[in-house]
Amino acid sequence: MISSPTPSPMPKSARLVTVGTGLTEFTRPRVLLNGEWSYIVDPQDCGRQVKYYRDLPQDGRALREYDFDAAKKMSVPTDWNSADPQLFLYEGQVWFRRKFDWTRKPGKRVILRFSAVTYLATVWLDGQELGAHEGGFTPFAFDVTDLLTDGTHSLVVAVDNARKPENVPCAEFDWWNYGGIIRDVALFELPESYVAEGTLQCAKGDRGKLVGSLRLSAPKAGVEASVEIKELGVKATA
Repeated sequence: MISSPTPSPMPKSARLVTVGTGLTEFTRPRVLLNGEWSYIVDPQDCGRQVKYYRDLPQDGRALREYDFDAAKKMSVPTDWNSADPQLFLYEGQVWFRRKFDWTRKPGKRVILRFSAVTYLATVWLDGQELGAHEGGFTPFAFDVTDLLTDGTHSLVVAVDNARKPENVPCAEFDWWNYGGIIRDVALFELPESYVAEGTLQCAKGDRGKLVGSLRLSAPKAGVEASVEIKELGVKATA
């Protein structure tokens, strides 16, 4: 489940998108943000109050209660249970930070996609909250085009795998409660108008017929869309 920031409304410059399940390394050009991420363990859940997401440097002029630059590093994607022996049994919140450089390209939309984060993830870019996603086994994505300027950017993710009676996993279960950014993180460059969502299924009452729909990210006249299933010898254009 994806949610927007609360209590502050989502800024107009960033929005949730539904392209997450359709973006893979086989279909779109991407820039991977895997690799070394700084991380801070937050067992007291004080990171929001202290504003870890601002990722301010230790400049000697103000006392900061966190320092991502001096923090331990973890190679993402992974689970913290196996990456750090001290977190083998840890359940709670961990903050991750990755810096990256970016150069804008005209006529492109940029989508930030997380393939999977266990379990609850809240994401900030340069101190701006993008939104949150609950569920460790589905991808989620944000359109960050209007937030990315030329230069260096700070991506911060608060990950929480704490068990709750009303959640999955609940208080008692029969599998290991992993936590962390457990799949790829990537930036995808897409055209201004791209396929944001699509469906394809058998027609009701007729298994020999397929019906489907496509939704573009932005309306555009004269766009042609094609669907092909090579194994069935099926190809259609509309």
